[in-house]
Amino acid sequence: MSHSCSRTRPVLIILFLFLTGSVNVFAQPVGKLPAGTMIHALTGTAIYQFDAKIDAGGDVGLTRLGIEYDLLRSLGNDRAIGLGIDYSADLFSFGGEDGLGALEPWGTVNTLSFAIGYTGKLGEDWSFRVAPLISASGESSASFSDSLRYGAVLAFTREFNETLTLGLGAGIFSGLEETRAFPFIAVRWAFAPGW
Repeated sequence: MSHSCSRTRPVLIILFLFLTGSVNVFAQPVGKLPAGTMIHALTGTAIYQFDAKIDAGGDVGLTRLGIEYDLLRSLGNDRAIGLGIDYSADLFSFGGEDGLGALEPWGTVNTLSFAIGYTGKLGEDWSFRVAPLISASGESSASFSDSLRYGAVLAFTREFNETLTLGLGAGIFSGLEETRAFPFIAVRWAFAPGW
């Protein structure tokens, strides 16, 4: 798909992947897009996890359904800003006559996330990306303030050529009574035409 045109382009992608707290707007390539170019992406998620035995008794299964919309707008000069809105529902099914399975401690967990992202250049080959995110995750009866999570992802990448970009990043998220930080490796590799 060529990015030489500045009109809006919708893209529909169906993924069957386990996406937790994804920041897809953060991963969109900017390249040499003209200022004002907009890219849209709509992602659907469907996952079924077969029933698994619980050590304390009973079993549990999970179905996850989700939808995410991402928008990226080029600001020119290898800079871009984007936003992403993500909703998912985790439908838990507990079974068995004893232990946790018999208690059915929760049913459907709803998660709504909002992220913004910014990409800028650091010299000729280097760029950086930052994406703050806020989300709420809980059952419909859960308190909004108790289910709130927030944080950010930051990465620095180097473009080695038109087909390979590598980098390092880190994320930190707080909420649900804990703070988590994690490093990651960023890879964008067009190893064959069309991939």
